[in-house]
Amino acid sequence: MMKNGSPARPARIALVMELADHYDREIVRGVIRYSKLVPHWQLFGQGWMFAPLDDLPHWDGDGVIARVESREMAQLLASLHVPVVDVAGAYVEYGFQFVRNDDVATGERVGTYLLDRGLRSFAFFGVTRVGWSEDRERGLNAAIARNGKHIDFRSFTRPLDWWKTPVTNQELADFVATLSSGTGVFACNDATALKVLRACRLVGRQVPDDLAVVGVDNEDITCELAEPSLSSVGLEVERIGYEAARRLDTILRDMDPAPLQTKIPPGRLYERVSSRIFPTNDPLVRQALELIHGRIGSGMSTPDLVRTIPLSRRSLEMRFKRETGKTIHRAIMETRLSRACDLLRDSNLKIEAVSREAGFRSVQRFFEVFKAAYAVTPGEYRSRSQ
Repeated sequence: MMKNGSPARPARIALVMELADHYDREIVRGVIRYSKLVPHWQLFGQGWMFAPLDDLPHWDGDGVIARVESREMAQLLASLHVPVVDVAGAYVEYGFQFVRNDDVATGERVGTYLLDRGLRSFAFFGVTRVGWSEDRERGLNAAIARNGKHIDFRSFTRPLDWWKTPVTNQELADFVATLSSGTGVFACNDATALKVLRACRLVGRQVPDDLAVVGVDNEDITCELAEPSLSSVGLEVERIGYEAARRLDTILRDMDPAPLQTKIPPGRLYERVSSRIFPTNDPLVRQALELIHGRIGSGMSTPDLVRTIPLSRRSLEMRFKRETGKTIHRAIMETRLSRACDLLRDSNLKIEAVSREAGFRSVQRFFEVFKAAYAVTPGEYRSRSQ
């Protein structure tokens, strides 16, 4: 154990997680990034890159960073009598330190997003008696409550082991079949959302036309390969790992680790096909919106759009404005700008490539529209977003 900031020997830190998914790997990435700043750490865990952690009940170490996913694991870690920093927040009654995602804010973000799409029926799919899942449902309910209108809300929660079974459970399929058309579905994570999508296919529910589905974690390959591609909230997982390591280091240095719990705000919601539902009952306006969102990079203009829809320009413009409150041109520009912002934040593409991918026909026009909308240049926006 370290005293006065100087280690008598390297601190032995256990990473108790399986490294089986994106969340674990990003947590460990953040821990490793912090550990490079403190050369007195020796990491133990699963995988060839760490010293082996073979016998956790008899492990002789100084501290633990863990993703606690069962009561049995929580009890075992508590019995070690060393500082534990949990990055999941499922079991809060064992006196661990927590650095975790703000799960209530995550649920609120999804609820607000689905409400903005005109949905008034909701279903939550989560894990029974697990803190982070309950908080995400609580956040969804908070967003619904602020809306102030009558909302139909249903919840389907089962134990974690139930969700981990590889087959689609008939009980889940039967529940999905009872949901009314136009329901916004919030699944507590991407793995749960994928099971919901499979259940939808099993009972013939169309996504997103019948059910708009959003998950959490944004495991990008999984989300893109889902059928249809899955909308998901990205979490700042590497930051959680980094801050968890810093919290543990503070404890080991005999410094005040307060507060007991730190919540990291979630990242943005990545919209894909599974929730791309539009708040209109007008089929031609819906067709126009689908074209606008589906052809962002094509440089499609208002005249291009009008030529594909069997309606006069004036009639389409009037119906579009009545249904959306926007002109077609404004909707196209907003969609292009949103795409550009995503690329500036999440890619290393040069500004010229961002302009092209977002559907602008010239870089000069891109700069003009972007500066008018956000009062900064694309380059300044990227710098502020890092």
